[in-house]
Amino acid sequence: MQISDDTNHVINFIEDVFPDSIQNTNDLANILEIGALFGLHTQINELIFTATAIQYMKKRIISAPANDSSTEKMKIELQKSLQDFKEMLQNIKQIAKGNNLDVNFRSYLSENTSSVENLISISSDLALLKEVQNKMREKQK
Repeated sequence: MQISDDTNHVINFIEDVFPDSIQNTNDLANILEIGALFGLHTQINELIFTATAIQYMKKRIISAPANDSSTEKMKIELQKSLQDFKEMLQNIKQIAKGNNLDVNFRSYLSENTSSVENLISISSDLALLKEVQNKMREKQK
């Protein structure tokens, strides 16, 4: 898939703000490019929001004390968010496919443990984008 200069600028800007932090550069670029090409602003914003929530819950679960009763509830919510995130990626893939673009999100859409790890990884990249957006908003104030 051909990535536009605008999308490349966004990726490069994230890398400038968070050096060596993006784990899935090509997939992140593909997601953002598909969103831009087909006007999927709402879907991409929902994807970014869900990705940020996934990262927040992951950090909270990791840092929670072993006997914290809220951890189990958060794990359930994390699973729901991962499923929602996966469905959003599937929808983006279908839109691309319907427009004759072949995007390989197989590593995120499979039903195995590595797929969950990959979903968490790409959600981390999208959460970085949210952090950049927040930093930009703060500078504007």
